[in-house]
Amino acid sequence: MFSLVAACVADIVFLIDNSASIRHNELRGVNNWQLILDFVKSIIDAFVIGPQDTRVAVIDFGLSTNVQRTNDDHN
Repeated sequence: MFSLVAACVADIVFLIDNSASIRHNELRGVNNWQLILDFVKSIIDAFVIGPQDTRVAVIDFGLSTNVQRTNDDHN
């Protein structure tokens, strides 16, 4: 499945809840925050990332909001 999306060009934004209820909460011994990060990484790894390819931004929110981009801000 993921081999098909590698050839796609897209702009992808992940909006991630980084509040204490997610970051400091474990369900059955599993760290929820790490599960979220692993999921996002698995999606990103399926694409070719670059200015002419797929561009990715990650916005996490909790007490404050942080925006992380994989490419420059000019596009």
